[in-house]
Amino acid sequence: MPSIKGTSIYNRPIIGILSQEIHESLTDDLAELMNNEHNVEFINVNRERAMTMDRFEYRKRAPQDNPEEIETARPELRTASTEFKASTQMTLNEGDSFSTPSIAGSFEEALTSAQDAIVSKNATYIGASYVKFVEAAGARVVPIFINKDKEYYEHILESVNGVLFPGGAVAINDASGYGRAGKIIYEIAREMNHRGDVFPLWGTCLGFELMMGLAANGNEIRTSCDAQNKADYLKLDTHYADGYLLRHLPKKLLKAITTEPITSNFHKFCVTPKNFTAFGVDKFYRALAFSADRRGVEYVAAAEAWEYPFFAVQFHPEKTPYEWTTKSGHDHIPHSSAAVNLANYFAQVFVNYARRNNHKFSDASEETRSLIYNFSPIYTGQYSPMEQIYIF
Repeated sequence: MPSIKGTSIYNRPIIGILSQEIHESLTDDLAELMNNEHNVEFINVNRERAMTMDRFEYRKRAPQDNPEEIETARPELRTASTEFKASTQMTLNEGDSFSTPSIAGSFEEALTSAQDAIVSKNATYIGASYVKFVEAAGARVVPIFINKDKEYYEHILESVNGVLFPGGAVAINDASGYGRAGKIIYEIAREMNHRGDVFPLWGTCLGFELMMGLAANGNEIRTSCDAQNKADYLKLDTHYADGYLLRHLPKKLLKAITTEPITSNFHKFCVTPKNFTAFGVDKFYRALAFSADRRGVEYVAAAEAWEYPFFAVQFHPEKTPYEWTTKSGHDHIPHSSAAVNLANYFAQVFVNYARRNNHKFSDASEETRSLIYNFSPIYTGQYSPMEQIYIF
C-alpha cells in the first residue's frame, strides 16, 4: 500500500456501519424479546426514528464553506435518545424538527408492528459490539441503511471517514439489501481512493466474504467450511510485514496470534488460497494470514488491498471484548488479554486510517441527527448470541 504524504490528521472520525436484514436464525432468537413491552417500544421507536431521518434533505457542503465554521456552528440541542414521549423534540435547523415518535394504541398493536417488521424482514440491525469496537479506538458511528439509492450512499461516504461491513448471515450478492448496498459503497470507496481521497473499508466475516467476492467481479468464490464456534491461531504469510495491517503488531501479540487460539471464528464459508488466486482476487488483495477449519481446509483469514486501505478478516475481533455468551454453539469466544489487545489493535489500525480524510457532514445538526446515539440498543444476551443489538 503506498504511503500517504501530506495528509492531515482529522481527530473527530466517524465510521459508518452497514446494517443488514434480520436473518432467520436471529428472528427466532428475538421472538422472546417481544414479551417485554420496553423492548417492543425500543424497536418501534428506533424504526420510526430511522424513517424520520430519511425525510431530511441532505445539504451538500458548498465549496466556499469553511469546515471549521461548520464544526463550531453547533446549535442548541436537546437529545432524545432515552425519551419516548410524544412531546420530546430535538431542535435542528430552523424550520426542521426531529420528533421522537409516540407508540400509539395498545401494547398488542405495538407488538404486532414490531413482530411484522422483524418477520417480514423490513427491519434491519447492527450488532452493538461493532459499534463498541470502533468507539474504543476513538471514533463515533453512523448507521448506514440498506435499500437506498446511490445518492444516499455517496452522501454518506462524503460525510463519514470510513465504512465497516459487519458479519452476519445474509446474501452477499444482489439478493440482499446488504449485498446491494455493499457493492455500491465498495465502488464509491474505490473511486475515492483512486483519486487520492483516502477512505478505508473494514470487513469482518461476512464483510470479508463480501469484499473478496466483489474483487472477484461478483463470482461465488467461497467454499464450505467447518469453522463455526472455533477459536484459532493464525499462520502468517511469509510477506505479511509488507502489508500495513500486521506490520506494527507488537512482538508479544505477534507471538500470541501465531501460537494461541485468540481469533474468534463463526463462519460456514471461507475463501481458500486456491480460489483466492484462481478468481484473480490476489490481483487486488494480498493474503496476510491463514487458518484451517476442523477438517483441515486452509483458508485466507486476513487480507488487505495492494493499493487502497481496504482491510478484511474472516474472524470476529469485536467478539472477544464485547460478546459474553456461553450458549451452546457460541461458547468458544476467547477473552484472554491477548485476544482483547488484538481486537483493540485492529480497531486502532482501521480508525487511524479513517483519520486521514476530513470528510464531514454538511453541518453540526445533520451530523448530530445521523449518529447512532439517536438509537437505543436492546439487551439481547439472554436470547441471542449477541449481548446487544440495534434494530431499525
